[in-house]
Amino acid sequence: MLEDGRARALIVSEALLPNFEPLLKSLPFVKHVVVSGKDPHGHAHLQSLMARAGTDFAAAPTTCDDVCFWLYSSGSTGTPKGTLHIHSSLIQTAELYARPVLGIRESDIVFSAAKLFFAYGLGNSLTFLWQWARPRC
Repeated sequence: MLEDGRARALIVSEALLPNFEPLLKSLPFVKHVVVSGKDPHGHAHLQSLMARAGTDFAAAPTTCDDVCFWLYSSGSTGTPKGTLHIHSSLIQTAELYARPVLGIRESDIVFSAAKLFFAYGLGNSLTFLWQWARPRC
């Protein structure tokens, strides 16, 4: 996924760093490794970077048709494939599934055991309720 997405930075926990270390030399696009935890093992330290970070942020100048995120297939038919999703497609999970199929209403409280990096977790934990609190594109 790092190679496929041409990621320029990897942010990883200290516990998972050993899993990534052998791969780093074969990832031509990764220029920065940031490690969270006590010891960054010679890489940039997330906590130190956060302590020095400013408080002013400018929103990226994106449009509804710009790529927003990738979700990967399970790889059941071979190598997992990244599927690009644009900013405006996020709301579609609410408008085409959450409201008409699940019947989610503005007053509902939702819980999802699925993590945000799974499609259902992303929808149930984040986007299903956006239909009531979002600017229109």
